[in-house]
Amino acid sequence: MVSLMAQEFNIAEIAYAALEDMPKINQIQYLKSLQTQELRAAEMALIKQQPEEAETILINTGHIMEAISMWANFFEWDRSVKINILIFPFFSSTSNP
Repeated sequence: MVSLMAQEFNIAEIAYAALEDMPKINQIQYLKSLQTQELRAAEMALIKQQPEEAETILINTGHIMEAISMWANFFEWDRSVKINILIFPFFSSTSNP
């Protein structure tokens, strides 16, 4: 829907209510509840099926754990671990002191 992509959440919510599309209404209410524009932008990238873009937004805006959690939620464990190792290399050490 055009209003959703333009981030006109109130208009999109009304339109989906008229269509009685509860999953979309819940999704819009979730988007409206996000505290920052960066988190909303990342979520919009996911709606557009662009998880790499969402990851970039999250990492560049300091939401590292959200990026890791996003991939974990998609069961993309390798990507989740890769971000963790890139950002927190001291956790990737396997040697014991």
